[in-house]
Amino acid sequence: MEKWEYGYMYIARADETYGAAGEFIAVADASGTRLLTTRNRLNALNFLGAEGWIISDSRDAGGGLFQSGWMYDLIKQENPKVGGIRLNSSYFMRRPST
Repeated sequence: MEKWEYGYMYIARADETYGAAGEFIAVADASGTRLLTTRNRLNALNFLGAEGWIISDSRDAGGGLFQSGWMYDLIKQENPKVGGIRLNSSYFMRRPST
């Protein structure tokens, strides 16, 4: 039986009312959490596919405003002007475990 590793890709937008707008893409998997260097969804999907991830099941993440949590902290480190983020969507990921 094949074993799988699972994770999620999250898309968030910095709230424009705080003066630092833009889309951010983060990944949570067995290795931890990280912010991708690209802000382009297609590039992110290609990058993760090259790492062996199979991406599926885009879901609306609710769009609520967050001012705490791991993803907010990652974005705040990259851009200190961000005062809040809105989660737009998430993607389920899996790949064969090595």
